[in-house]
Amino acid sequence: MARAPSRTRDNICLVILSTEDFAPDAPEGASRSEYINRKDLKWIIIILVALGVVLAPVYLTMRAQQQKQACAANLGQIYKGLFLYSQLNDDRLPPVYEMEANGIPRVQDVGGKGAVISWASHLGSHIPDRVRMSCPASTADENVPTLVYGRPGKDDAIEPVSYGMVVSLSSMPLNDLADQNGTLLITETANNGAQGSYNPQPFRMDGKVVPYDGMAIGWNTSNSFPTPQTEWMTRLAFRNTSQGNFGGQTLGRHNLVNNAIMADGSLRLISAPDAKVKIQRGRPSGIWNVEATFYPLFYEEGAAEAAPAP
Repeated sequence: MARAPSRTRDNICLVILSTEDFAPDAPEGASRSEYINRKDLKWIIIILVALGVVLAPVYLTMRAQQQKQACAANLGQIYKGLFLYSQLNDDRLPPVYEMEANGIPRVQDVGGKGAVISWASHLGSHIPDRVRMSCPASTADENVPTLVYGRPGKDDAIEPVSYGMVVSLSSMPLNDLADQNGTLLITETANNGAQGSYNPQPFRMDGKVVPYDGMAIGWNTSNSFPTPQTEWMTRLAFRNTSQGNFGGQTLGRHNLVNNAIMADGSLRLISAPDAKVKIQRGRPSGIWNVEATFYPLFYEEGAAEAAPAP
């Protein structure tokens, strides 16, 4: 009769030093590599949470950068649309907004919803259908519902718009601008004081504030032209600036900056202090220089009374 092999000292040591846990619920024959116990699951969860904490800021930074780039691409296409419009309309830009007899924006009823007809309304047939006229980083309350014409194969429809044009450039011939590269045409705006934006000159109708004005970048003294007393531009998408506090650390739509397009189509980043208007010899200078041969030079010092009333 064959003798059973004796358990040697080495066999005993292997049994004692084994790290496999006894798992009574594991299927027969299952090894540790195939079965996760509660202790293992706990550590997996801890590791995943730690990775989430570490990677979340990276994800948010990448998303913000992507939104900024998408916004800049929007503005580039919008400028091309404006340029095509001008080529078909005697070199003129579109009107900033369609207005009532008293000069305030006209609010249209479109299927029971309010909307404006603005400069953006005329670009539907001049920009690719994929191009949106609202920044992906904008909030819903910052957008202006705008009736857009001529999207290929589509009916006229309301679209959100989160960009505004300087009011003084309404219907202006592009070639009449003295400094196209240095004159801001369109940038990111907020509607009706949204997100604490600066809006000291809301449009009013019968004593009530008109709900939509973000399509128009105005002056703090007027919704038409600057005066020698003008200090700031309005409705720019800089948050918590309602009191005119445009500090260097003020948040824009893309951290500390907003995208802008100049009258020659070049892209520029502006920060909150850029909202400041510098008046020299009775005229605005810098990026807000709207002087053009098309307009009478009523900016001269001592001629402020010739400017339209706010």
